[in-house]
Amino acid sequence: MSELTKEVAIITAASQGMGAACVRTLAARGYKVVLMARSERVIHLAKELGGVGLQGSVTEPDDLNTWLIWRWLPMAELMPS
Repeated sequence: MSELTKEVAIITAASQGMGAACVRTLAARGYKVVLMARSERVIHLAKELGGVGLQGSVTEPDDLNTWLIWRWLPMAELMPS
């Protein structure tokens, strides 16, 4: 699967436990992963897996907006300028 055709997986509460286990599984299956959690650990896990980690909460509108922008980034990369 090429970088431009990879599916994107967005995972919340992703810094530990079941969330981190899901992230590891999806990354191993070739997904681009975008992670969000309140803990700083999410940044380290994302780096380890070659993904994007955002520290924040889906209950905070500004954090959620930042997170949603990352979801559409692969499409923006394909748009001619």
